[in-house]
Amino acid sequence: NEDMVGPFPSEIGNMASLKSLALFNTGLVGPIPTELGNLQNLELFKIENCNLSGDGYKSLYNVPTLKVLGLRGNKYLTGGLEGIGNLKNLQELYTGETKMGGPLPEEMGDFGELYVFKSEETQFTGAIPESWGGMTKMRVFDLSENDLSGPLPESIGNWVELEELHLNENGLTGALPESIGNWANVEEVHLNENALSGPLPESIGNWKNVEEVKMHSNGLSGPLPSSIGNWAIVEEVYFYDNALTGALPEGIGNWAKVEKVDMSKNKFSADSGLPTTIGNLKECEKIAFHDSGIGGTIPTEVGTMAKLETLDLSMNKNADGGEGLTGMIPSEIGALKMLKTLALFENSMTGSVPSEIGLLSELEVLYLKKNFFNSNLPTEVGNMNSLTYLDIEQNRF
Repeated sequence: NEDMVGPFPSEIGNMASLKSLALFNTGLVGPIPTELGNLQNLELFKIENCNLSGDGYKSLYNVPTLKVLGLRGNKYLTGGLEGIGNLKNLQELYTGETKMGGPLPEEMGDFGELYVFKSEETQFTGAIPESWGGMTKMRVFDLSENDLSGPLPESIGNWVELEELHLNENGLTGALPESIGNWANVEEVHLNENALSGPLPESIGNWKNVEEVKMHSNGLSGPLPSSIGNWAIVEEVYFYDNALTGALPEGIGNWAKVEKVDMSKNKFSADSGLPTTIGNLKECEKIAFHDSGIGGTIPTEVGTMAKLETLDLSMNKNADGGEGLTGMIPSEIGALKMLKTLALFENSMTGSVPSEIGLLSELEVLYLKKNFFNSNLPTEVGNMNSLTYLDIEQNRF
């Protein structure tokens, strides 16, 4: 109710029997009165998306009956979580989109009932304490866009009921612990835009319910574990901008529901290319291995990926001597009726461009620059009425 304006009334602190107080999207301004600490029967406090300020909410840290604390969207709230250790019955904590910050307190590791902690776009700092493995009922954990640092503690493998983990856009470092394979029910793992390093543990193949895996823009290295072929219902996989090596596992062909795969800017083996099993990805809309180091030929099986809109295999020829992709564009590519972008530039592909490319009526971008294609472009290119960008320079036409 936007008509509810003015300061938060301190008189509410006299309602000794109050159990639940929820106000959303109001015009309330100023501090949360410290008198609310008198509400010793309060179980739910959610005042979200208002204009409250200061750290008066800390008086609620002395209300041990509290189960739900929601402060999200009050962009002028300050302070942090120090002193929160009395709330051992807390089940849900929402502090996102505020100016709250500071270190994460060790004593929250005793919050055995907490199953939701969402504090996106705040200013929390330092490492996730090892003691937080004691939050064994954790299901949704979102501290994205903070200033966290240090490695993920081994103990978070105790979060066996975890469904969503969002720790993207922090400064996390070190290797991923093997224990994260205990998250058998996890659906979303967002660890992108950190400074994580080292190999991916084989145990992540245990994430058989995972739908989104976003680990791009880190320093991860080593091969993709073969166990990721167990991600049978995954929909989005982003590993781009890392230092992954080795061959692409055949098991990625088991991702029958995947819609987007981007593994660009890695260092995969030039001796192996896309596995033939990639043709099993019938729901896939985007495949990107730009500047990833892969070699070999484009498998003919890509022609069965009927929903594909973007195929970016560009810039795989590199200064280390890798040729990138070789061989011809398979004629089967003409079956990709929904394809809008085909980027194959800076590889070592040869032969003539197949006439079937003229069947790509939705294609908008055709980028074949810096290969070894010869012969003339097929006249069927003239049938591509949606084409807005064509670059074929530095070939042998």
